[in-house]
Amino acid sequence: MRSKLIKTLNIVLVIFIIVTVISIVFKILRFF
Repeated sequence: MRSKLIKTLNIVLVIFIIVTVISIVFKILRFF
C-alpha cells in the first residue's frame, strides 16, 4: 500500500516538473 502511494507521488512530481519545464520553455520562446 505504501509503495503504491510513493509511486503515485512520484508520477505526480514528474508531471509537475514536465509542466513547469514546458511553461518555462514557452516563456523563453515568446521572447524570441
